[in-house]
Amino acid sequence: MAATGTAALLACLGAGAGLGYGLRAGDLGSRVPSLLGAALSQLPAALTVAAVSVVAFGLMPGWSVACGWLAVAVAGLIELFGPLFSLPQWALDISPFTHLPKLPGAQVSAPPLAWLSAAALALAVAGLAGFRRRDIG
Repeated sequence: MAATGTAALLACLGAGAGLGYGLRAGDLGSRVPSLLGAALSQLPAALTVAAVSVVAFGLMPGWSVACGWLAVAVAGLIELFGPLFSLPQWALDISPFTHLPKLPGAQVSAPPLAWLSAAALALAVAGLAGFRRRDIG
């Protein structure tokens, strides 16, 4: 459900931005697909952040909410203030959003998107496996 909602929200935001920019520039045909693709390219990183919550819920449920919000806060703070404070590359690489191509305008490269998708899937599977091991009944 989180993946579907995130994808739908990103698609709506990308389509809306493309529609607004396309109407202003007089070029709907190229602006809408360009900005829709740029918005959807953020999906693997967003799902990786969400998967941190899933793995926390599966392995340490008492801390799952704090871990989820901490992942969001760390990624957001790194994206906003990392370049401003000239953080080293290893610190910037903590945020999954750092690994994405800067679209529109940059060249799309599939490996970062594939690696982030694989990381999100691995974290989600680990979290679901941990949840399955818990004695809830």
